[in-house]
Amino acid sequence: KIFHRFNELKDSKKPFVVILNTGSYSPIHLGHIQMMESAYEALSEKYTVLGGYFSPSHDKYVSQKYSGTAAYHADARIDLCENLIYGHPYLMIDPWEARYNDVPINFTNVIIHLKRLLSKYISAPVQIAYVYGSDNAGFGWSFVKEDIAVCFERPGYELQYKVMTQDPHM
Repeated sequence: KIFHRFNELKDSKKPFVVILNTGSYSPIHLGHIQMMESAYEALSEKYTVLGGYFSPSHDKYVSQKYSGTAAYHADARIDLCENLIYGHPYLMIDPWEARYNDVPINFTNVIIHLKRLLSKYISAPVQIAYVYGSDNAGFGWSFVKEDIAVCFERPGYELQYKVMTQDPHM
């Protein structure tokens, strides 16, 4: 989808960006889709958004999050993701994080992987916009110098969101 959108939009004067969200998706739900669509809309003012990826997390990470047992194995979570976004015009699933690593990895490693993947197929610079909730507001400091952070406020994490958004370096 991204390669085709790039070919359609390669003459754009705005910088190119791809949105990315990582998570357990145990299970994925419409809130995840809405968050990505909101990020797409917000970024479209300054960027040409080529598409977006959901990256399901490694089973070992998901098991830690859910007291030792993941509700769904990686393959099931990937299938749930694919079924939910089937036919979506720009959202896709990247199974690399869940299927092709021996251990859980950090979201920054997923960004590096995605940049490498995109550079093989897209002949222009592409930034990554990492989309996440304010329960992980501190992630924003990883993006001070490059790439883009898109943080959405989540109920119960208003203070973390406020601290991050009021930081003059953000």
